[in-house]
Amino acid sequence: MSEEKNKPEDHDEDRPEVEEVVTEFGDIRLRSGFEIDQHEPGVLGINLFGPIFEFYKNIRRVEIEEAKTKEVLHFYENTVLTAFREVDDALIEINTYRNQMVAVGRKEKADRNAHRLAKLRYDKGVSSYLEVLETERALFSAQLELSGLKQEYLNGYVKLYKALGGGWTTKDDMNKAKEVSPKRS
Repeated sequence: MSEEKNKPEDHDEDRPEVEEVVTEFGDIRLRSGFEIDQHEPGVLGINLFGPIFEFYKNIRRVEIEEAKTKEVLHFYENTVLTAFREVDDALIEINTYRNQMVAVGRKEKADRNAHRLAKLRYDKGVSSYLEVLETERALFSAQLELSGLKQEYLNGYVKLYKALGGGWTTKDDMNKAKEVSPKRS
């Protein structure tokens, strides 16, 4: 991992939902500024009489834009907190499966040793073949459990990658999703 992006918060812009909220927040900030005069392109629409006659109308516009900004800000905060939670959950899952794999690995090693000893005992005529089969069943069970844990451990890394904005969604997919989803006002 590079030095520039070594913290979870540095990966926020990789997540499509964070990028969408940041874009919407920027759009609201632009709408709340001065508007360009439609009659004379390039000239700010500053009129001396407009603010006097439309004072309360302008106050309401400002209040509406402030409310929209607050809404988007709260949505952004929620999105970022969700992203952090998903990253944290994935890291905890990886650590948990790693610890479980160590424990089951020890169990598998012990079952392998028990199976080896059972075979030796059978070869020397001390025990029955039933003991060999029983230890073989226990060894197989431990190996099967270890295999399942390895799969879950690797799935945890996939979840972490996805939580960090792992690139499953292309720009075209995002644009299609924006066209389909209703626009928030």
